[in-house]
Amino acid sequence: MVHKYNIEKRKKKISQNQKILKINRKHIMDFIENQGASGNKKARQVKYLSILGQIGAWINYNFEVATKKDIEKLCSKINGSQMADWTKHDYLLTIKVFYRFIRDTDEYPPEVKWIRVKKPKRNHKLPRDLITMEEVKELVNHANNLRDRCFVLLLYESGARISEIIDLKIRDVEFDKYGARVTLPDYEKTGARKIRIIASAPAISNWMFGHPRKDDRNAPLFCGIGTKNHGQPLDYRTPYDILKELGKKAGIDKPMNPHHFRHSRATELAKHLTEAQLCAYLGWAPGSREASTYVHLSGRDMYKAILALHGYRDEEEEKKEKFSPIECPRCHTKNDAGARFCSQCSLLLDEKSIGDFEKDKDNATALGFNVQTIMNNKELMVKIMNMMAEEWEKQQDSKQ
Repeated sequence: MVHKYNIEKRKKKISQNQKILKINRKHIMDFIENQGASGNKKARQVKYLSILGQIGAWINYNFEVATKKDIEKLCSKINGSQMADWTKHDYLLTIKVFYRFIRDTDEYPPEVKWIRVKKPKRNHKLPRDLITMEEVKELVNHANNLRDRCFVLLLYESGARISEIIDLKIRDVEFDKYGARVTLPDYEKTGARKIRIIASAPAISNWMFGHPRKDDRNAPLFCGIGTKNHGQPLDYRTPYDILKELGKKAGIDKPMNPHHFRHSRATELAKHLTEAQLCAYLGWAPGSREASTYVHLSGRDMYKAILALHGYRDEEEEKKEKFSPIECPRCHTKNDAGARFCSQCSLLLDEKSIGDFEKDKDNATALGFNVQTIMNNKELMVKIMNMMAEEWEKQQDSKQ
């Protein structure tokens, strides 16, 4: 699992971090071992490692001899930082849990008992801040490989947590006549669940055809495709890097992180699903307040109802493109929601692409390339896109 991979990587990073006192590195490792023995989820252990590694680099005293005054200064630093409110919440809560372990007590020790950890009020984004279906299509059309294209489409359509997406295995995808059924792995709140995928099913199929370990059903669905970590689980930061890079290329000035995709999708689904259906699809506990909040934010059918009351129709809403597969009018192949070309017969699927293609075709022909021949060879197309991905990863590695 990616969490195991990520835990080992973070442990190694902390053990080699000379900014953290040697004794504090040991305290952190002992704490994580205790968390694992207690049965706490991998995701939570990863979070603890990240937070304690950062705190360890800030301080110059042994965790064990810290006084209440030391903890007060540390909390003041956190509260006065530019961190998001939820990040501050996680830091303060981690300090309390960590010192309960350090002092080996069932209750919070005096040094941290005074810390008040309140859940921040949810600051839901306005509709204009959400990622739209049209923007998702724009993002995938700037992807230079099949993996990233598939990742963006599935992340949005599923509305899944990033930990659920990168923990997926090839065996978790089952195709049928409607698209695919994807079994999202066990999550600490609601367990595993199976969801229906339609719009991104063709992209999943295309990516799996070119997957480095396509014959291994236990292989991670999303893996490294460059020279580094080829075929191995993605590092936890890679999805963030992919989204940030594509957002920059597409010129979309909105938060490019997995949680914002989940938030945007939840708001869209709330217009169409009941609260119970939202909970089941997005992995919330039955009766969760999350679902009712999103239904409230979406306005559901209120706007249409008010317009209808006055004899109007929302023509702009009706004109909006739907997030669904595109059927090729020539060969009837189902293509993913952002496709410009048919993956089977290479027919152009929208007017904008026709203009862009004719221009690019003229340039390519002038250089001696037979564009149509290349596009009709699916295996060659996969190799070309993976070569582009490898070059991109090399460029990213050189920046680090």
